[in-house]
Amino acid sequence: MSVFVIGEMASAHDGDVDKAKRLVDVAVAAGCDAVKVQFWSDADQLADRRKVPLYYRDIYKKYQIPVEWLAILKRHCGDRIEFMATCFLPQDANVISPFVKRFKVSAFEAQANDLLRAVFVEAKHRQVIISVNQMMPMSDLIKSNQMIMTATTHQRMFRKFFKWGSDAKHSDWQWQHRDTSRAQSIADATFSKTEVLMYCVSEYPATLASVDLSQIRKYSAWPVGFSDHTGDLAMGAFAVCAGATYIEAHMKLVNTDALNPDGGPFAHLPRAFKQYVKNIRKAESVGYGETLPASMHKYRVMTP
Repeated sequence: MSVFVIGEMASAHDGDVDKAKRLVDVAVAAGCDAVKVQFWSDADQLADRRKVPLYYRDIYKKYQIPVEWLAILKRHCGDRIEFMATCFLPQDANVISPFVKRFKVSAFEAQANDLLRAVFVEAKHRQVIISVNQMMPMSDLIKSNQMIMTATTHQRMFRKFFKWGSDAKHSDWQWQHRDTSRAQSIADATFSKTEVLMYCVSEYPATLASVDLSQIRKYSAWPVGFSDHTGDLAMGAFAVCAGATYIEAHMKLVNTDALNPDGGPFAHLPRAFKQYVKNIRKAESVGYGETLPASMHKYRVMTP
């Protein structure tokens, strides 16, 4: 199978580790490649960074998972499914690192330079998946964020695309854009090996009218994905037909708290989620989802 499907539990665990384990089981039963949690170590800091209303601060505190859960849920996944965690704060990149094969950054943090730097430095050779509300060339994402990265496995690309800063304030890699078309070709050639941009609409639920799957078709040189917030059983399959090779969708339990912000209509119940993934696999079986480059195979769950 070429499409990498991620079951997103978000806060549907209601702060109960046993519910979180059951959500892992739901993702396994549905046939997902990975199951993902959302981890932040400091709810107040996350609220401050996002500049959210006061009631969001309480939500972040209520659904903040203890760091101990990472090991517990990783063990529960075992060899059945890959464990993933979204990273929201720069200091959490190295906390999550021992438990994951790839990193995820949400669309809300896609332009947080300090977080991206921490994630890329910690990831080294591992994959980084970045959700974005509008698809853009990786070189534009780098340029818009004025990313500063230390020497990692991407050194070769950055030697061509960036100039070395020699003064004390800028001892890391610094961007200095030169030729746009050349920079884009270098970025595409380098990032096709690891990075994924995942198109999403940050509405919960996202209406069908707000989703523009043609955004996915802007890419052909390297993998792209779709983070689905619609709750539509066919939307993942539609995204695969549009060229997505990574799909992320929310799931919940029958007894997930009705007031839980991640328990809304965009999150699938177990039986529906199984059908959702089945629809994606059907799209694969008729010839879609076969555009995943051969170089990406080693990042899949069975052959990391």
